[in-house]
Amino acid sequence: MHITALKTFMQRVDDRPRLLVKIETSEGISGWGEAYNHGPDWALP
Repeated sequence: MHITALKTFMQRVDDRPRLLVKIETSEGISGWGEAYNHGPDWALP
């Protein structure tokens, strides 16, 4: 099994940016993760 795709989705919840990450694999398994930022928007890629 290996990673075939990595997709990112930038959102805003109230006044804070949030980054959602979707990882897909060659076996058809996918998973989601998220990152929050408490500083300026440029701190998330």
